[in-house]
Amino acid sequence: MPSNQTYTVSETLQAGWTQTFPAAPGSHTVTIGPNQTVNNINFGNRQIGKCELAIKKTIDPNPPISGQPFAFVVKVTNVGNAPCPPTTTVTDNLPIGFMVTSFYPNTAGGWTCPPGPANIVCNNPTLTLQPSQSSTVFVVVGTFTLGAGIENCAELQNPNDTNPNNNKDCVKVAFVPPPKCDLQIRKSVNPDPVQSGQPVTFTLTVDSIPKRG
Repeated sequence: MPSNQTYTVSETLQAGWTQTFPAAPGSHTVTIGPNQTVNNINFGNRQIGKCELAIKKTIDPNPPISGQPFAFVVKVTNVGNAPCPPTTTVTDNLPIGFMVTSFYPNTAGGWTCPPGPANIVCNNPTLTLQPSQSSTVFVVVGTFTLGAGIENCAELQNPNDTNPNNNKDCVKVAFVPPPKCDLQIRKSVNPDPVQSGQPVTFTLTVDSIPKRG
């Protein structure tokens, strides 16, 4: 190799990465003498951060008891490797037959949820979710009066989100019947034995037998 030759070194970036030193598409100039090796040419490569929001819907208790109150809980999590700035919107179309008894939006977390007859729309114009950070959006409690089961879905939208495939979550609710009671009746007499011609008292007692197992 001739002495003191100057070369220009550049790189081809992989998808999802950025060059920071020098800023892309910059290159390094390297002068190499006879029998010389130049190592550690640093382009300052950094993986490009992505905001990726995922929504999760759960029920409590699970499974719910038919005819008794239960809750839908909606939570949003940043599963990406970069912050997710606002605004995030969550929409939940409540199923027909679900009677709302109470509603708890996470106002402390910045969520605003104007009341609606069947549809819940929550906005958060202030929250920036850091990587791995979650935020509960709301809890809605109610009862279901139609049929044996329902499905309910919640969706999110954020203009900075990079993956729409986890922006919707549905939960199927299968109800269990309420526990059945087991009653027994007992009849007693006082005094026992009874003397002919004397007053006597009959007592009826109803007990609930505890369920075993």
